[in-house]
Amino acid sequence: ICVGEVLIELGRGSDGRFSPSCGGDTFNVAIYLARAGLNAVFASAIGDDPYSNSVVALAAAEGVSSEFILRVPGRQPGLSLIESGPAGERVTRYWRDGAPAGELFELPDWARVAERLTRARLIYFSGITLSLYSTLGLGRLLAALEVARQQGVRVAFDGNFRPRAWKGDLQRTRAVFIETLK
Repeated sequence: ICVGEVLIELGRGSDGRFSPSCGGDTFNVAIYLARAGLNAVFASAIGDDPYSNSVVALAAAEGVSSEFILRVPGRQPGLSLIESGPAGERVTRYWRDGAPAGELFELPDWARVAERLTRARLIYFSGITLSLYSTLGLGRLLAALEVARQQGVRVAFDGNFRPRAWKGDLQRTRAVFIETLK
């Protein structure tokens, strides 16, 4: 089970036009695991809009279970805009405030997701995943991870760190990473 967020990405092509796609570090890993023939599940929260529907459709097309992608009425996923900078580097801008992914462990079905984590073969998440959640959400995720570990579930943590995702709060970031690594 990969836990995190999926964004609607708008990438600017060489012709200046934008084309939509879906992405996110843990969502991409779920797709790669499914392509490798593994039973991949993605856990997140999205809305009920057409873009959220496209996320579920892509997951299905790639063989990723969306059973634990919770749907939140009236909401939509975050957005990222990807362009090339002056030196050809990738420049990404995000609009994710208000996206439901950050509330995964505070939504009414959060316990169902947490319980499923305790029965996984492997749980994968990242530093970006951790940056999404409130203190309550982090506590619930970390508690589920600890129960899962005690039951023999393997846990893989990708320390993917994006300072902007943590809104510059390095003290909180350190504290969360330290607690996670325990």
